Amino acid sequence: MEENSNLKKQQAEFQNKQKFNEAMQRAKACWTNKDYQSAGKFLTEALTLYPKDLDAREMAADILLLNGKVKEAGKEYKAIYDEDNTRGYCEEKYAKCVLQAYNTEEKIRQMEAELHGEAPKSDKTNGYMTFLSCLIPGLGRIINEDFLIGAIIFVLYLTFIGIAVNATDISEGIMSMFFKPTAIIADITWLGSLIDTLNLFIINKRK
Repeated sequence: MEENSNLKKQQAEFQNKQKFNEAMQRAKACWTNKDYQSAGKFLTEALTLYPKDLDAREMAADILLLNGKVKEAGKEYKAIYDEDNTRGYCEEKYAKCVLQAYNTEEKIRQMEAELHGEAPKSDKTNGYMTFLSCLIPGLGRIINEDFLIGAIIFVLYLTFIGIAVNATDISEGIMSMFFKPTAIIADITWLGSLIDTLNLFIINKRK
């Protein structure tokens, strides 16, 4: 009885593999002929038999991307790469999906702004740029397109720091530089710029 049961399982597995390979071949043929709708149907059949097959999943993600479902495709590419990191092209496809999704959302924001009679503005609330803006005095204003104010803050900061460095005697030690009046003014300039940048971030976030 046990041998018969194992034999039936092997036969069923063999039949499933045959059906899977046939469905994949048809899907690839439809893909070559640019019949993506039919390709999708055959892929659904293949994935019903072997839902974890990475080749079938990647091809299905490609069809999602062609149908404009960028986020869904990107999510699947990432999942495939996480399972098999030798599939570097899936990582590349994921990166392209992320970029495409961002550009699409940015265009939608700009269109909505134009419909409301507002000048389209780029996303100034990016976390990385906010972090850099906090480190570099005046950069927050420059990103906010207040170029003159940003440049003045940056030049003032560099000027005061430069004076403090020149006024420091090596024999006094490096730490003495931070107690120079101009260094203190530079620190105040940086702190003011930091507060200003965070304020700009909050204002832009609310828009």
